[in-house]
Amino acid sequence: MKILAFADVHVGKKHLQTLLKKAKDADILVCAGDLATFGQGLEEALRILLKTKKKILMIPGNHEDAHMIEHAAQKHPHIIPLHKKIVELEGVTFVGFGEG
Repeated sequence: MKILAFADVHVGKKHLQTLLKKAKDADILVCAGDLATFGQGLEEALRILLKTKKKILMIPGNHEDAHMIEHAAQKHPHIIPLHKKIVELEGVTFVGFGEG
């Protein structure tokens, strides 16, 4: 399994476009927090990343909270909240703890 892990994107359009290109070679994306900026732009950033049609494991950073990610996951089945959870995908175990 090829994993593309990233953090601290803060809704940066240039960074999101770079992630889209790199995601072509990945099987799964792992966001280790701060996709948003002070709680703003999470949906916008996710809309871009969801174009990959790949699962996105997410833990919250200090710019978004676990509730925001849970809410996004209810609307988008490719998003998998990982805060205070253990998730196994294709024989790989992911353990998450975020919010800072």
